[in-house]
Amino acid sequence: MMELSDALRRQAPTACYEYIYGSLVAMRSLLLLVLICLVGGCVDPSALERAREEAAKAEEEAKPEPPPVAQQPPAGGPAAPNPKRGIPDVEARVVDKQKAMAENPELKEVGGKINALDPVSQATQSYFVLGQRVHLLNFKHQIDLHKAQYGSNPTFDQFMDYAKQMQIEFKMLKPWQVYAYDESDGSITVLSDYAEKRRRYEEAGLEFKED
Repeated sequence: MMELSDALRRQAPTACYEYIYGSLVAMRSLLLLVLICLVGGCVDPSALERAREEAAKAEEEAKPEPPPVAQQPPAGGPAAPNPKRGIPDVEARVVDKQKAMAENPELKEVGGKINALDPVSQATQSYFVLGQRVHLLNFKHQIDLHKAQYGSNPTFDQFMDYAKQMQIEFKMLKPWQVYAYDESDGSITVLSDYAEKRRRYEEAGLEFKED
C-alpha cells in the first residue's frame, strides 16, 4: 500500500504538466483561428469546426488518468492465519523447596537436581546465566567458607543472601516454574505448577500439554 501511494505521488506532477500542455495546445489553435480571421477577413466554418474538435481532443488526451484502485480481498474470503503465539519466559524466581512443597503438594519436579553449592560445575550451567564465571567462583568460595564455619549447608535465606552479594543470576523460566533450593542436601531443581500452566494456556488460547 505504501509503494502504491509513493508511485501516485511521483506520477501526480507529470499528469499535471501534461494537462497544462494540452490546454495550451487548445488555446493556441483557437488563437490561430482568430488571427486568420483578422488577417483574411473570413474563416471557413468547416475549418473552424475541425479546429475546435482538435482542441477538444487534445484537451481530453491531456487529462490525467485516474489513479488505480487498490484491490481488496474478496468479502467473505478466508482470513489471514494468526501467527503462532507462545508464552514467553519471565524473570526467574527461587523458593525454599521444603516450604513450597508443603504449601502446594501438586508441584512437580521437571528439572534435574543439581548441586547448588558448586555453581561452577558443568551441570549447574544449565540453571545459571553464562558469562559470570567470576561471580560464580566467588559464590562457591563464600559457600565453602560457610560450610567450614558452621558445618552445615546454608539455609534458604543465607543461600539467597550470598547469591545476591555475588550478583548471581538464574536463567529465565516459564511463568509456572520456579527454582527450588533444598537446604537438606544443598541441591536446586525446577518445580512446575501444572494448574497455573493450564490456566496460562487457556488464557492464551493454546492447547495444554504436560511436560
